Amino acid sequence: MLADELRPIFIFDGLTDAQVADLAAVAEKVAFEDSEELFREGDPADFWWVLLDGTVQIVRRAGRSEPVVMMTMERPGQWAGGFRAWADASYLATGRGQVAGHMLKVPSAELGRLANEWTPFGVHMI
Repeated sequence: MLADELRPIFIFDGLTDAQVADLAAVAEKVAFEDSEELFREGDPADFWWVLLDGTVQIVRRAGRSEPVVMMTMERPGQWAGGFRAWADASYLATGRGQVAGHMLKVPSAELGRLANEWTPFGVHMI
Protein backbone atom coordinates (compact mmCIF):
# COMPACT_ATOMS: atom_id res chain seq x y z
CA MET A 1 0.00 0.00 0.00
CA LEU A 2 1.30 3.47 -0.94
CA ALA A 3 0.63 4.90 2.54
CA ASP A 4 3.08 2.37 4.01
CA GLU A 5 5.77 3.63 1.63
CA LEU A 6 5.13 7.27 2.59
CA ARG A 7 5.16 6.83 6.37
CA PRO A 8 9.00 6.62 6.82
CA ILE A 9 9.75 9.64 4.58
CA PHE A 10 10.85 12.68 6.61
CA ILE A 11 8.53 15.18 4.92
CA PHE A 12 5.51 13.28 6.23
CA ASP A 13 6.67 13.32 9.86
CA GLY A 14 3.90 14.69 12.04
CA LEU A 15 1.08 13.53 9.78
CA THR A 16 -1.36 11.11 11.34
CA ASP A 17 -1.92 7.71 9.77
CA ALA A 18 -5.28 9.00 8.51
CA GLN A 19 -3.61 12.02 6.86
CA VAL A 20 -1.01 9.83 5.17
CA ALA A 21 -3.83 7.58 3.93
CA ASP A 22 -5.72 10.64 2.61
CA LEU A 23 -2.61 11.79 0.76
CA ALA A 24 -1.98 8.34 -0.68
CA ALA A 25 -5.61 8.19 -1.85
CA VAL A 26 -5.19 11.25 -4.11
CA ALA A 27 -1.62 10.49 -5.20
CA GLU A 28 -0.08 8.38 -7.90
CA LYS A 29 3.25 6.53 -7.72
CA VAL A 30 5.08 7.27 -10.97
CA ALA A 31 8.04 5.25 -12.20
CA PHE A 32 10.68 7.13 -14.18
CA GLU A 33 13.78 6.20 -16.15
CA ASP A 34 17.17 7.83 -16.64
CA SER A 35 16.78 11.00 -18.77
CA GLU A 36 12.97 10.92 -18.61
CA GLU A 37 11.38 14.34 -18.19
CA LEU A 38 8.85 14.51 -15.34
CA PHE A 39 7.89 18.17 -15.50
CA ARG A 40 9.01 21.13 -17.62
CA GLU A 41 10.11 24.64 -16.72
CA GLY A 42 7.37 27.14 -17.58
CA ASP A 43 4.51 24.63 -17.66
CA PRO A 44 1.70 25.10 -15.11
CA ALA A 45 2.76 23.54 -11.78
CA ASP A 46 -0.30 21.30 -11.71
CA PHE A 47 1.36 18.58 -9.64
CA TRP A 48 3.42 18.25 -6.48
CA TRP A 49 6.29 15.80 -7.01
CA VAL A 50 7.95 14.02 -4.08
CA LEU A 51 10.97 11.76 -4.56
CA LEU A 52 10.42 8.21 -3.29
CA ASP A 53 13.61 6.64 -4.69
CA GLY A 54 16.08 7.18 -7.50
CA THR A 55 17.63 10.51 -8.49
CA VAL A 56 16.13 13.50 -10.28
CA GLN A 57 18.07 16.46 -11.65
CA ILE A 58 16.44 19.88 -11.48
CA VAL A 59 17.65 21.92 -14.46
CA ARG A 60 16.99 25.46 -15.65
CA ARG A 61 17.68 27.38 -18.80
CA ALA A 62 19.42 30.73 -18.67
CA GLY A 63 18.55 32.50 -21.89
CA ARG A 64 19.61 30.44 -24.89
CA SER A 65 22.33 28.52 -23.10
CA GLU A 66 22.24 24.82 -22.33
CA PRO A 67 20.24 23.85 -19.23
CA VAL A 68 22.17 24.14 -15.96
CA VAL A 69 21.74 21.63 -13.13
CA MET A 70 20.39 23.66 -10.21
CA MET A 71 20.15 20.74 -7.78
CA THR A 72 19.86 16.99 -7.61
CA MET A 73 17.07 15.31 -5.69
CA GLU A 74 18.58 12.23 -4.06
CA ARG A 75 16.91 12.01 -0.65
CA PRO A 76 13.41 10.56 -0.46
CA GLY A 77 11.07 13.38 0.54
CA GLN A 78 12.68 16.11 -1.53
CA TRP A 79 9.96 17.76 -3.56
CA ALA A 80 9.17 20.15 -6.39
CA GLY A 81 6.13 21.90 -7.84
CA GLY A 82 2.62 21.97 -6.48
CA PHE A 83 2.50 25.75 -6.31
CA ARG A 84 -0.83 25.94 -8.11
CA ALA A 85 -2.32 24.75 -4.83
CA TRP A 86 -1.98 28.40 -3.72
CA ALA A 87 -1.36 30.55 -6.81
CA ASP A 88 -1.39 30.58 -10.59
CA ALA A 89 2.20 29.34 -10.85
CA SER A 90 4.49 27.50 -13.24
CA TYR A 91 7.35 25.08 -12.69
CA LEU A 92 10.51 27.08 -12.08
CA ALA A 93 12.73 24.35 -13.54
CA THR A 94 12.61 21.02 -15.36
CA GLY A 95 12.75 17.73 -13.47
CA ARG A 96 14.56 14.94 -15.29
CA GLY A 97 15.38 11.43 -14.09
CA GLN A 98 19.06 10.77 -13.55
CA VAL A 99 18.84 7.35 -11.88
CA ALA A 100 15.60 5.39 -12.43
CA GLY A 101 13.18 5.46 -9.54
CA HIS A 102 9.75 6.59 -8.38
CA MET A 103 8.03 9.87 -7.59
CA LEU A 104 4.82 10.60 -5.75
CA LYS A 105 2.61 12.75 -8.00
CA VAL A 106 -0.17 14.72 -6.29
CA PRO A 107 -2.53 17.09 -8.14
CA SER A 108 -1.97 20.63 -6.85
CA ALA A 109 -5.70 21.11 -6.25
CA GLU A 110 -5.74 18.05 -3.97
CA LEU A 111 -2.60 19.22 -2.17
CA GLY A 112 -4.28 22.57 -1.50
CA ARG A 113 -7.49 20.92 -0.30
CA LEU A 114 -5.66 18.60 2.10
CA ALA A 115 -3.42 21.38 3.40
CA ASN A 116 -6.48 23.53 4.12
CA GLU A 117 -8.13 20.66 5.98
CA TRP A 118 -5.03 19.80 8.03
CA THR A 119 -3.47 23.17 8.78
CA PRO A 120 -5.61 26.14 7.76
CA PHE A 121 -3.37 28.57 9.68
CA GLY A 122 -0.28 27.28 7.84
CA VAL A 123 -2.01 27.71 4.49
CA HIS A 124 -3.05 31.21 5.49
CA MET A 125 0.61 32.03 6.24
CA ILE A 126 1.68 30.70 2.83
